[in-house]
Amino acid sequence: MVLILALLFIIASYTLQASLNYPAILIEKASFAKSLVAQGGAAALLGFIGLLLCGLLLIVASLGLTLHMREQRHRGVIVTGGIAGMFWAVSAWLGLVLLPLWGSGNTNVVQVLALILLVLAEIGAPLLLAFWTVRLARQFRAHRILGWVGALGLLLVFLRSLVWIINALVPIEEGFYATAGILNVLALVSESLWLLWLFLLGFRLIGREKESSTVLKNLG
Repeated sequence: MVLILALLFIIASYTLQASLNYPAILIEKASFAKSLVAQGGAAALLGFIGLLLCGLLLIVASLGLTLHMREQRHRGVIVTGGIAGMFWAVSAWLGLVLLPLWGSGNTNVVQVLALILLVLAEIGAPLLLAFWTVRLARQFRAHRILGWVGALGLLLVFLRSLVWIINALVPIEEGFYATAGILNVLALVSESLWLLWLFLLGFRLIGREKESSTVLKNLG
């Protein structure tokens, strides 16, 4: 399930980025967003559906992982993973609502929904997933250094999106555009490392499952 989550998130993220320039579209003007939706609306639809499935998978995977964890660490994984999954799922629904609205010209509603989506998917979810990653890397001893690097990457995603919101709220001459550009590059690279860790966690869990099955057969 963890492997499926990693693969599906890569596909959904790439599809949204290629079709809508997501998540940057969330801070773009409505006219620019309208042109992007006109060109890649169908692909964007599939991307948001993929993000919705990622959210549901993350919730289920977090519950499943707790079966192999110590009792005192259950809550942290369930809470952070579960809420992050809900953030992804709600963000996906908002994205599906935004697709037709971007073409309707209702600027005020679009800006509000886009801001909510940005806060949930690109600020709240990465922050929670950073803690989720560190807890799982410690518990399963799954490539802990890479896990910490991946968690740092998720924090960079959080910081980048926060700077984007600040730039959208302040006058142009007072914005931190150079900082936002640097953070965006770092976030893209380091988020890839988090996905690599997620893949390796999936393989580690498969290995543990095989070891457990072997032990049970020997005992039998």
